[in-house]
Amino acid sequence: MRLCVAFPPVRTNHPAESGPAAIELARRRGSYGIDAPYFLPVPALLILANLVNGVISKSLWPFLAASLIIGCTAFGLYASRRGKFVVWARLFRQLDLRGDERILDLGWCPRGRKAENGTIGARYKPKETPNADYVQRTEWNVRDSDGTVVFSIAQVLTGG
Repeated sequence: MRLCVAFPPVRTNHPAESGPAAIELARRRGSYGIDAPYFLPVPALLILANLVNGVISKSLWPFLAASLIIGCTAFGLYASRRGKFVVWARLFRQLDLRGDERILDLGWCPRGRKAENGTIGARYKPKETPNADYVQRTEWNVRDSDGTVVFSIAQVLTGG
């Protein structure tokens, strides 16, 4: 069985931390980019259409709709660029790792031992992809894994 880990926990050097609290995630330095970047023109066009409609109709409602679309788009961009890393960090902290756990297989990592939170430490032994691209790393880990683990804060998972 293969266990694929996106980024390993690392110990902090803060002297006040000890035990399980000492394991934290390093600050994220990698970037996945924006989720579904080809979708971004859709809200942009909807905002533009509502603004034009509001000017032509001299009504407040299209401006409110444009404001709502802007808010939803901003939330989506936050979730895409930062929010998922906050959730991942919280999930790793909840694992209450001691630091001496053994990992069966980290799978693939981008060339240069890159991870979203820096460079993968020497104690971990992932295989490097030919590219320094996170997308190739993810595709190869999915291709080579025996299954996928889904972490959720919801009580019940729905959908596909």
